[in-house]
Amino acid sequence: MSSSVALNSIRTFAAAMIAFGIALYFDLQHPYWTISTVYIVSNPLSGSSAAKATYRLLGTIIGGAVTVLMVPPLVNSPELLSAAIIGWVALCAYAGQLDQSPRGYTFQLAGYTVLLAGLPVVDAPSEVFTMAISRVEEIGLAIICATIINQIVFPGHVGPVLTQKINGWMKSVSDLATDVFLGRMDAKKTQHEWHALTGSIVGMRTLVAEVAYDASHHRELAGLLRGIQDKMRLLPPILSAIEDHVVWQQTSDTPAPSLLEDLLFQCGKWVQSGHGASEEDAHGLLALSEELETMALKTGGQALLTASLAKRIGRFIEVWHECSILHEDLREETISPRSERLIARSQPIKVYRDHGMGLVAALGTVLAIAVPMIFWISTSWTPGMLITQISGVFCCRWIGMDNPTFMLRKTVSALVITAIVAIGLNFTLLPILTDYSTLVAALGLLMIPVGAMKANPAQRIRSALFCIFLPLMLQLHNRLSLDFQSMLTSDVGLILGVACCLVITGLVKTAGAQARARTLLRAGWRVVAAVASTPSAANNRKLQRLLDLVSLWASRQATLPKDSPAMQHDLLRDLRLGNNLGLLQDLAQKAAASARTSVFELGGEITRFYRKGQKDNDRNAVMEKLKSCWNEIAEESDPMLRHRMQTQLVALQICLGRRLPALGTNTATTQALWETANA
Repeated sequence: MSSSVALNSIRTFAAAMIAFGIALYFDLQHPYWTISTVYIVSNPLSGSSAAKATYRLLGTIIGGAVTVLMVPPLVNSPELLSAAIIGWVALCAYAGQLDQSPRGYTFQLAGYTVLLAGLPVVDAPSEVFTMAISRVEEIGLAIICATIINQIVFPGHVGPVLTQKINGWMKSVSDLATDVFLGRMDAKKTQHEWHALTGSIVGMRTLVAEVAYDASHHRELAGLLRGIQDKMRLLPPILSAIEDHVVWQQTSDTPAPSLLEDLLFQCGKWVQSGHGASEEDAHGLLALSEELETMALKTGGQALLTASLAKRIGRFIEVWHECSILHEDLREETISPRSERLIARSQPIKVYRDHGMGLVAALGTVLAIAVPMIFWISTSWTPGMLITQISGVFCCRWIGMDNPTFMLRKTVSALVITAIVAIGLNFTLLPILTDYSTLVAALGLLMIPVGAMKANPAQRIRSALFCIFLPLMLQLHNRLSLDFQSMLTSDVGLILGVACCLVITGLVKTAGAQARARTLLRAGWRVVAAVASTPSAANNRKLQRLLDLVSLWASRQATLPKDSPAMQHDLLRDLRLGNNLGLLQDLAQKAAASARTSVFELGGEITRFYRKGQKDNDRNAVMEKLKSCWNEIAEESDPMLRHRMQTQLVALQICLGRRLPALGTNTATTQALWETANA
């Protein structure tokens, strides 16, 4: 056991015992809640702990207020009250799934606080205000103690952890970019690496949000961290597009222009040198890429592949330069005027809202509460209320996970172990303890070592649940209860509540990263189809949300085995196709009517291709329509507009994964060469 792990466990236990002692001193109704709450919100990183504590307290206050407003008016109508509680918790579960930031925790707490505080006072509505206030007091006390201790006693900070992750990410991108530019890449290997890099941004997002709660100077760098994250997420799509273009260029019958080879070499050396923040180097390379693009556009024909590649290299130079400026300031822990300008221009990430997952969470929560509630009402069995509460809480909290049934199975086993230990302690050790100090010492001998086990991934869940539920099962108070029947009934209710949630969750949701990746993939296809079907100004916002969705998808895709069916698809490439089609649609607004119509029809074929799940025959139809669109655009009178539109068609072909035809300069030549290339 490392010293940091032991220190964190001791710190958490100390905060829990301080909160518990204060609760006992003021004779709060449920002092053991304070211990459990401290263990729930505590984290080795002070910023993470403070963020979770803040949102938990806010959610508890909202839930307490809703309880006070909801229960008294409906207490004489049990059916309406039950429906109102179920509806509120389901609504909060839905909202919590839409917001995957730490802020989403507020919705979940607001939901199941009503369940925990409202059901016990259904038969005594006059106690509802007392119950709500009691819960807010105890949760608030625990949060204050946990936050203060975590912030002042050898705190761990989010900033250094996040900085280390960003440093590693930038190093990986630098190595991959160097290989791409210098022609040393392995396409099959790098595809997996692009997915891993894209997916890792999701994990950093939570840390970026938590930096603002950090008790260190890193809190002042929150804007810088948000800015660099905004730039980082643009790099994998750009670089993967460059890689595909380079591969197609290498397999082309026409040798690459010497200017392109020089640009690729210089970009590789520039990235490798670590001087990405240099204004002079960036501007020089950008001028070279613009020169190459202009030359290729004027030439047309086979040079359009070079034009498309040069355009993407230019975009990479811009983004890498900006990213390097921000990263340099991050290493120096300062915000320079250059970074301030970049942060000011930075657009907030358009977050993907998974309404489908939200509806699944709401449905699961409704069933997880309604089923045991009906059983409770029909049987009048004493643990029925507790089963209802625990089933609803765990479903609301965990159904959004990729594999909630796995977590719930481990929870059931952890609660069984905890119940056995709690019963043993309650009837053997606790009766001989004489005061608060001996109780603290006895609990410390058990909870500190178990709390330290959270550092072991294999034991993390069971360790955390043991520390959270042991005080609840013991119902620690200033008076010892030796009612075995009551304690056993309560423990059985807790375990059955989780078991009920496990069964219902398994019925309403397919578990696993592969299932989640498939769901996100289809959601991404729907976005691309929507962009393709209706050219509009709103498409840019859709594509920005798709960029966030790609990160969510890639975080699952990177964990799948290479022989998984899901590995046959690449949503990162679909994102690029959507971007290229959007640019083509914008250019078509300036073209002749026949070209505009042809681009619109191409969008229709792409829409069908994605809505039908990327079938090969639909891909062939897209390629045929793309060929027709090429011929229509070839009649455009403005040569630069014509070549720019054809460049986007080249990029679309690369995204579709079909061989690039030897592009001619007129309709007749193009038709013949196209048929030869795709024969």
